[in-house]
Amino acid sequence: MLSGAKAKMMQRAAAQMDVRESGLAQRLTNEMALYEHQQARAVAALADAAGFEGEVPVPDPDERQQRLLDAAEATSSQQFPVWWWKTVAPEQMDNPEIAAQSAGIGRQEYHDLITDWCRRYYDRGAVDTPPEEMDAGQRARIVQQHLAAVHDVTARTWVEDVVNWDAQRALRGLLAGPIQSNTATIWAVADALDA
Repeated sequence: MLSGAKAKMMQRAAAQMDVRESGLAQRLTNEMALYEHQQARAVAALADAAGFEGEVPVPDPDERQQRLLDAAEATSSQQFPVWWWKTVAPEQMDNPEIAAQSAGIGRQEYHDLITDWCRRYYDRGAVDTPPEEMDAGQRARIVQQHLAAVHDVTARTWVEDVVNWDAQRALRGLLAGPIQSNTATIWAVADALDA
């Protein structure tokens, strides 16, 4: 176990190190991006040969390597959450800077946020029922309407990707995303062939 002073010293040294310039990081991210690209091309060929209708994304290896290096740099500088919300979240939703304020909130905070949305809709005259008198269905409709209008996401996506956001889970998803996507496509093709 490192002492507190040694741990802090190592953290400062790691933060000063430019991950992008590390030969090891360059090699690892390059290999990973190339393997993911080759796998995606093979899965796309399999899906095409099987007559599968779904789309198989084939990531550009150079872009993927840069994304991995960016994530490594953000992680080593302890800025991953900031980087993720500025870089990755805009690809998944509208107005991520607003969503980031709700990242990882608890159940009670989410309930309070929903009440606030319902109050705003009521105050604007968009609904006739005050929030404290709304049933679950009314609240759910307002939540869905609000999230679709402001963030272009469903309530389920909002809960999974914002309310339950966790930096470690987001990093794992970023690292494993292409492999998970390819695996899901392989299973979908297998299911289609079994049918």
